[in-house]
This record gives sequence, structure tokens and C-alpha cells, in this order.
Amino acid sequence: MKQAPPFILALLLLCNAITYAQLPKPTLISSQKYSATGAGTSGIPTVTYTIPNGTTNKNRVLVVSYNIERFHNPANSNWFANLDGYVYNSGTIVFVDPNVAGLGSSTHLAGHSFYSYSPTDSARLSMMTRARYFSIPDGVTGNLTVTFPGLNTPKSASDEMSVIVATFENVKSGNSLNTGGSNVNFSGTTVATASATQPAIPLGRTSEDLLYLVTGAMSQQSALTLSSGWTSIQSNVVTNSATATYSSLYPNEPDGISHILGRRYGASGYDPGITLTRPSGSAVQTSFGAAKFSALYPLASPSVSGTVFRDTDGSTNINGSGTHAGGLYVNVIDADNKLVYSAAVNSDGTFTIPNGYVVETYHYKFELSKNTGTIGAAAPAKALPTGWETVGESTSPSGNDGTANGTINVTIGSSDRTGLRFGINSFCAVESVYLSSFNGQSNTTNIFANNVIGIGSSRISVTHTTYGNGNLSTNRISDTHYAGEYGLNLGHSSGNTTTFSDRIETQLAFSNPVKDFRFTINDLDAYDRIRVLAYDQNNTLIPISSYNYSLYANTVITYYAPSGTTYGDTGEFQTPGSDISSNDPGRRAAIDFTFPNVYISRIVLQYYDTNTSGTYTIAKFSGVDGATCPPVNYCVSGCNGNAFLHTSDLNTLEYDNFISGFHSSIIKKTDNAFMI
Repeated sequence: MKQAPPFILALLLLCNAITYAQLPKPTLISSQKYSATGAGTSGIPTVTYTIPNGTTNKNRVLVVSYNIERFHNPANSNWFANLDGYVYNSGTIVFVDPNVAGLGSSTHLAGHSFYSYSPTDSARLSMMTRARYFSIPDGVTGNLTVTFPGLNTPKSASDEMSVIVATFENVKSGNSLNTGGSNVNFSGTTVATASATQPAIPLGRTSEDLLYLVTGAMSQQSALTLSSGWTSIQSNVVTNSATATYSSLYPNEPDGISHILGRRYGASGYDPGITLTRPSGSAVQTSFGAAKFSALYPLASPSVSGTVFRDTDGSTNINGSGTHAGGLYVNVIDADNKLVYSAAVNSDGTFTIPNGYVVETYHYKFELSKNTGTIGAAAPAKALPTGWETVGESTSPSGNDGTANGTINVTIGSSDRTGLRFGINSFCAVESVYLSSFNGQSNTTNIFANNVIGIGSSRISVTHTTYGNGNLSTNRISDTHYAGEYGLNLGHSSGNTTTFSDRIETQLAFSNPVKDFRFTINDLDAYDRIRVLAYDQNNTLIPISSYNYSLYANTVITYYAPSGTTYGDTGEFQTPGSDISSNDPGRRAAIDFTFPNVYISRIVLQYYDTNTSGTYTIAKFSGVDGATCPPVNYCVSGCNGNAFLHTSDLNTLEYDNFISGFHSSIIKKTDNAFMI
């Protein structure tokens, strides 16, 4: 079966992530309008509203917008909230706030008021428009009633009131943009124009996630129209045929009112603007028109980061050296057990979930696992690589969460979250050495001496010794011989390292013996020669055999086994004069070495080249830290120096600790228990 090219697979994965990671943004889920006219309590609408669930049923707000017109005759009576007898002074009309039982206090979104002047009559008109919002607790549904406890009962048949109620979900907060437009004594089709500046956007969100609201009002019973790009939530035209003729009032006043609540999402570089219009047939001189802006903000989407530690001192505090245990992921899982994001853990143990995936106020599980999965699908199984165990987790440098289950539960806030800590420890686990961060740096002895490089707690040191005329002219970290396989790139020039007596000798030494050590030699060709000497934990030379190395098909490398003293205590790998290009797909110039079930204390590589110049690379180190997986010694007393089951000398086995059984043996351990 043909496989898609890597870049296409990567594109498909990216598209999958983008599709799922459509973050919730403020969304209208329900609205209703109400109205009343005339004097007395019947002039105040009864607002009973059913709270809907919506899609997420989270972070909902109830927006209450109203428009009220009052007819004042005499001029110091029939106020919205002021007492009769109050004499108007510019800007001092008391606003009325709505109340909803069980939802607490409300927050201001928009507001404006007008009061007419008449030089000859005692009658006046005034209009008040207002918008506020209430937060709805998650899970709350059912009916609610909106009241206006500070509103005076209307006293004129010419009074009107409109209320528009709308529910939105996925809202962080809302506020007035403190800008808008108004119009007084106008006669054209333009009722009001308004503009505002785009406000600050919550972390991890874009301008497209902002939801703008406009509250529009007019003291005429004619429909209002929003300019292009805006959508009406509710439009309420309240008619009123009761009139009172006063020469000081414009011909269409007093009549009904118009009220509209509109919405639109933001856009990149967009500063909100709007023009409210009315039909040309109703373009008569009118007292008041207004448009006021507010915004509903999306929930933030911060990043989350932390570190995976190889914690060797227990779970009291989660600390140690960073590790990715050969391949780990931190999987972010939502309340529906769906994978939100899978962050690969870097070789130094660090990981980051970028902005745009987790959402403020939401609760997630952050699970450490060797498994990844598909974003939007069921979360992958939680498991560590073989030989690794969980020590604990924490969200601070001290203490732990008390579970040691590889899971950290987090409720997301509005800011980037740092400091998640996973503690794991290896028990006979294979670990790899990653040198890519040192690519291009010279002097490998210093690189290993000055940095924490090793297998688990076993630190690697590198030394180079030249003999005779041998000259080490290339000494760096590179993947020049095989892309992605960073290692010690070593070599000579000028024909000065052409015999074994003029060799370059490189030693890799381990602070703790390393079990199951593996490495690769790349680009051994064009008359290159190399001998590999491996020493166990007792510094005893391990004879090299076909059990320890493998060559690729059509290789140019030949191994000459020891014969007398021709090659000393080990064999020699030799090549003919053919030069194999770097990144050879057949790997004809590569050797893979492995030392299974053996504890290596050091590796010595003796290199020379009968050609005038040449280089090779030692790469792909891996193994098991012997400190976490020591040889098992079952001897109890009177033990020989190497009396353990891994010994190669059967004469040193402690047979007095064996109990014979049919087709089996029972071994007495140091704790006096028995093992079959």
C-alpha cells in the first residue's frame, strides 16, 4: 500500500488540530422582546424569560436592554426614577437598573438619556436607553423574571417601554466601550452613527472572537436598520396612538418608540462602526436617536507548560534531571475524555501546550504517557515506557498531589500556566542520548565534560588519545554522515593517521556501568579501519563476536576476527577503497553494536585510515543505567567475588543456595525468600 508523503501527513494532522481547536466564542443562544404602553403598572412590561441550555451550558450571560419614553406634563413630573417636583439639570436623570432574582448584580454595557427643551410649553419628552448583563451560573435553567424596582410607575397614556432580553454562552465578561453616537431633532434617514476602538483581546484569542453589541433607540415608532455586517438580535417597534398636542413638540411627538439590539463579530484590524437608519417615508423631524457600543469577550486560551523529571529521591518533592524517557507525551483530556492536545516531551523533559487549545474556566486532565492520539478522538491509554514508573506529580517545586498516578488536574485561568511537574524513575529502562542541541560544536571532550550528558544517572566522559603521527583534526558533534543521527564526528587529514601505530583512540567511559549498551558507527569506508574494545563492570575486555554487531546488506565493511596477535585482543573492521556517500539509503558503511545483558564501563575505539584523510561518526547511544538495574546477586554468605547468576564462570555459582525440584530449580534470595 502506498503511503502519503510526510508533508501531506503533517498537513492532515494540522488540519485535524485546527478543525477540533475551534475555541468556543460568545454565541447568542436565545432572545425575546417585550413592550408596554400607557399609564399605571400596565405601562411596565412583564418580563418572564426561560433560560436556555445552549451548546456548552457554560459561561452564560443574560443581557437586558431597554428603551423608555416618558411624557412630562407638567415638566417636573413622571420621571423614570426621580421624584415628582425634580427640576431637570443636564446629566442628572437617574438611570434605572434591571433586577433578576437569583442572578446577583448586573454589569453596565450601554446607556444614554435625553430630555427635550421647550421655550413655550410646560410639556416635555424624555427617553432613556440602557443595557446591562447578568452572569448565569453553569447549569441553571428554568424561568426567571426581570423587574425594574427603581422605575416609577408611568403616569401618561403617551408613555412606552421596550425590553429586549438575550442569552449568550462562552462569555468571559462584557463592558461598555464608552462610545456611541446620538442625534437630536433630526429629520433625515440617518438616526445615529457611532464608532469605537477595538478593545484588548483575552490571551490566546483573536479579534474574530470578540462579539460586539449595539443598543439602538429612537423616539419614533419606525423600524431601525443596522448597517452592513451587523445582525439584528431583536427589533421592537412600540406603537402608541395616544397623543397630546403641544405646539412645542415636533409633529410626530408624542408617538411610539423604536428599539433594537444588534451584534457582529470582530475582524482583524476592525474598529467597530455602525449607522442606524430608518425608512425614508418616516424621515420627519424627530427628537432623539442613539447607538451605543459594548463588547462581550471570549474566554482566554492560555498556554500550559511544565517538566518531566527523572526523580530518584522519592515523591516528597518532584525534582531531578529532565527526561523524556525515550518518548513521552503530555495528553490534555477534556471532560468528555476527548484528546484536546498531545504535547511531545522534549529530551530535557520540558513540554508546552500552546495557546489556542485549553479554555479559561474549563477543567482538564494532563496525563503523562508514551501514547499519543488524534485530537478530538477518545484519549489514548495512559502508560509509561517499559521500565519506568511514576513517582508523583505537582504544580509547585515543593510537595506533591498525593496520587502518583501520572495525572495532573487543572482548571484553566486567564494567564499562561507554568510549573506542571511529573516525576518518574527508571528501573531497567532503555534511555537514549540526544546530541542535536550540540550540533556544530567542536571539542567533544569539553562538550561532554561541561554538560550533563549520559544515560540516566550514568554520565558519559569522552577522551581522545593520538599515537605516533596520528592527528585528530575533526572533532565535533554533527549528523553530517546520516541526517538526524547526531554523534561524535571524528577524523584526520594530510595522510598522518594511516597505520595502527598512528591511530586515533577514543574512549567513552560511564560513571555507572551501562547495561544493554548500543551505538552505531556511520561512514566507515574508503580504507577506514577501526577496532572496538568493550569492557565490563570489572574492567574485563569483552570479546567482540557477531552477537555484538550487525552489518547491512551489500555492506562494504569486513570484520577480521582475532588471529594470534595480528589485531591484538579484538578484531578489526576494514573497508576497501570505495567511498560511500553520506545518507546512503542502504547504510553500506554503517555498523550497529549491541551488548545485551552485559554491563559496560567503557568503550574504546581505535581508528586509523590508510587513505590520506577520513572521518567517521559514533552515534545513536542508548542503554540502561546500571544504577537503576544492577546485577542480581543471590548469594547469602561465604560468597565469591562474582557469585551472581550473570557470571560467566559457573564454578563461582553458590550451589548451596539451590534447592532441586522436578524440571525446575528454586533459588534462595538475600531476603530468605525463594524464587523458581
